[in-house]
Amino acid sequence: GRKVMVDLEHFFDGHKFDAGYALDCCRAAVDAGAEVLVMCDTNGGSMPWEVEEITRGAMEEFGGKVTLGMHAHNDCGLAVANSLTAAKAGVG
Repeated sequence: GRKVMVDLEHFFDGHKFDAGYALDCCRAAVDAGAEVLVMCDTNGGSMPWEVEEITRGAMEEFGGKVTLGMHAHNDCGLAVANSLTAAKAGVG
């Protein structure tokens, strides 16, 4: 068997625009058999406190059901900070 991973491009931007829709997309992926959800900061513009809040919410919803991952871009020089923040919030 193959492990299904969903790369959630623009997840953080989408969540800030419409959190309900972003989480509905995650639910649909999990319901369809995804084992890993990789949350992406595709534009690299999220602040660490935003990553922490959004990641904690995703962990509350999906932690224990699937593995959550983080894919941070470095457009604002925050990829390492956001990755560490996400790890601290439970991804991995």
